[in-house]
Amino acid sequence: MIDLASALPVTPGGWGTGEAAAVHFFGLAAVAETMALATSVLFRLVALSMSLPGGLLLAFSTKSRDLARPALARG
Repeated sequence: MIDLASALPVTPGGWGTGEAAAVHFFGLAAVAETMALATSVLFRLVALSMSLPGGLLLAFSTKSRDLARPALARG
C-alpha cells in the first residue's frame, strides 16, 4: 500500500506521499511516527544508492548513446 501511495503522481518521485503513507500504515501496527518516517526515508536512500551505479554506467556508456538515437539518425 505504501508503494502504491508513492506511485501517485502528486510529488516528485513520490517523496512525501510515500512517507505519509508509511507513517499512517506503520502507525496502524503501533510503530512510532519517527521510526516509520526514518524507515521509509532509509528504504528510499538504500534503493537509490543501489541503483545509482547502474544509472551512472548507463549515462556514461557510449553504447547507450547509440541506443538513444533514433534509427534514422544512425545511418
